[in-house]
Amino acid sequence: MQSNKIFIKRLKEKTIYKKFFQPLKPDQYHYSDADDFFKYYWKEFEAYKTKEKTLNNQVPGDVFEIIIGFILDYENLEIYSMDENIKGVTYVKPDFILKNERKNIFISCKTSIRERWKQADWESMRYKKIFPDAKCFVITNHEKEAITLKGKLNDIDIDMVFYSGSSEINDFVKKLKL
Repeated sequence: MQSNKIFIKRLKEKTIYKKFFQPLKPDQYHYSDADDFFKYYWKEFEAYKTKEKTLNNQVPGDVFEIIIGFILDYENLEIYSMDENIKGVTYVKPDFILKNERKNIFISCKTSIRERWKQADWESMRYKKIFPDAKCFVITNHEKEAITLKGKLNDIDIDMVFYSGSSEINDFVKKLKL
């Protein structure tokens, strides 16, 4: 998508993109759906990280964000902002915001959520104070933690949780397109 070029360019500037993704050419992938794309690149990353011993703790999150960013682009979902402060919403820096005349969606990408779901929920509360009609989604790559967080949805401000390592990632994309 033309309007996403600036965000894809920023993702390509990350060190892990240059070291890991660039040779795999995600922008030339024969994309069929989010599930296939995610599983392919995450499996490749899992193999890469067993060989590359110098990776720090931030790298899996960067990889996850890059994969999700490419999925949004392949699905023709317009990214409004990425890893940026939102005017009027202090201390909140969403991974992705999708926005158009029909919807405003806050996306929090977490490889693992353990106690970080509380951060995502707090950010959702702050964001919804300014944008009360917004939908706040968490996508995570940890199945058990996703299940646990789904059980808390009635009591928190996060609207939906999706597990990226399954076909739920296709459900995530469908919800973004509604």
